Amino acid sequence: MAYEVVTARFRTELHARWSVFFDVLDVPWVYEPRSFPAADGSVCTPAFWLPSERIWFAAEEENAPSWWSRFTAAVIGSDDLWEPWNDDGDDPVEGPQIEVGGEWHGEVVLCLGGIPDGYTPCRDLTGGPWHRHDLGMYANGDTPYRWTVCPWCGLFGVTFWGYAERLPCLCLDDGKVDNSADERLMDAYQAAAEERFAPEDDSRPDYPVARRFLVRQEGTELAEERCTRRCRSVGDQMRAELPPGAYPEVPDGADTLCGECPGFVCTECGQQPAARAGAECGSCEPPVRLTYWRARQILNERAAEAGHASRRSAREINTLINRETGVRSRNRATLADLAAGLTLVERWIADPPGPPRRDGAAPAPVRRGTGPDARRGAAPGTERVGGPGGSRGR
Repeated sequence: MAYEVVTARFRTELHARWSVFFDVLDVPWVYEPRSFPAADGSVCTPAFWLPSERIWFAAEEENAPSWWSRFTAAVIGSDDLWEPWNDDGDDPVEGPQIEVGGEWHGEVVLCLGGIPDGYTPCRDLTGGPWHRHDLGMYANGDTPYRWTVCPWCGLFGVTFWGYAERLPCLCLDDGKVDNSADERLMDAYQAAAEERFAPEDDSRPDYPVARRFLVRQEGTELAEERCTRRCRSVGDQMRAELPPGAYPEVPDGADTLCGECPGFVCTECGQQPAARAGAECGSCEPPVRLTYWRARQILNERAAEAGHASRRSAREINTLINRETGVRSRNRATLADLAAGLTLVERWIADPPGPPRRDGAAPAPVRRGTGPDARRGAAPGTERVGGPGGSRGR
């Protein structure tokens, strides 16, 4: 399986930064997976859906979407809801009802303000990363809620005050454990705040902010480029165009081929593009997305695995990877270079005796040096880079 560089587009820079936060924590997300109709004919489009946690998440600098409370009521099945972020939040919410199917029920979380402060690790409830956000977020009509992780199993979620004992894993039996300033969360807040994006694209005014990352799913970018946003399988077209019984059975593969573009359609929903035949789309099966720094970290980890499997030194492994990807030093590597390196090293792990090359030939052995770098065991072209979480690795 090859790694691939993929571009995602967002309505706001804040949304793009939150996507980085989730990616650093390996939390799958879907951006604007669908819109929901209201009784007056308007539509509501929440920003993020976290399928593993079953959480709807919205992030705005100042004001909540006008329909957010009514959407919350529809998701959690409550007719008695308030807006605590408004001055008149003691008045019940009124307005046209919103229809949300049971498959989309879960928790509903709203964050007003920018990315939390990842540089203030205070565990005091009145301080820490949420000190600029009225101490937390709004969830299911209540506040303050915070992202947290279980200190034992690492489960990610959102709880009142960030108390980890309230997570569904139930690893913590007694007492209140505020883990909203966990080091993993702080690293993710820092990474989200520091991420750089490409200049805004005037050709896509609704989604001007572009962000690039890696996915371990070959064909994803091409599928998005080909997609006409009118996904429908060839099998569905055949069933709709001909009377019942005209075909004894739909030909093999017809339900995986898109009838609107030269690509594939999701076998689960049939409404989104798939990277390959028989695969699900990014909404039905969100891939783990790797930031630049996360990709470098994983490349180091995979290189260590390859070294252990092939009985080679870390120095030799990393030198071979740099050579085959055409990178003089790892700190100059692009996302595409990292994608190539990760693809190569995973093939290497699968076949330790013969480290692969991009052209399919076996690489020449690395000549061991005699200088100070060699004596220290450092690999040419590697370095330790500071940033969120300390060392970034090579």
